[in-house]
Amino acid sequence: MGAEVKKPSKVILDGLEEEDGFWGPLGGMPDSLPETTVDDTADEFADYEHVLMSISDASGSVEFKEVARGAYDYDALVSNDVYILDVGMGLCIWCGKGASKKEKSYSMINAMKYLSDNNRPAGTQIYRVMQGGDESQFKAALALEKGIPVV
Repeated sequence: MGAEVKKPSKVILDGLEEEDGFWGPLGGMPDSLPETTVDDTADEFADYEHVLMSISDASGSVEFKEVARGAYDYDALVSNDVYILDVGMGLCIWCGKGASKKEKSYSMINAMKYLSDNNRPAGTQIYRVMQGGDESQFKAALALEKGIPVV
């Protein structure tokens, strides 16, 4: 017979416990951690000019272009297209209900290319929202409301 199969165990870490299972592969627990918080990062982008771009294949080929800078009216979005909103600390991809599979598939490619072309870190947060889903953060960011977390 083969080796005995054990059920996996669950370990919950809710602080900076010295847990070898977590810290071991990372080279051990550091003596200290940086003081940077999410709020510090948000402050860095407090005055960032938002950029809205569209992805559309209405012309027969996929086009990626800038639509606006600053605030933009949600009701002006075309539900047959996909949009990428750069809010500084991350990118929001909005997929309209009528967007084609091609437009949706090009959204992440264009988002990554945009980050690269603008010398932004490859690890910049990108999240996708579908029209009709939970669009609250996207709508608030589109309207330039302050203190909007991008998660």
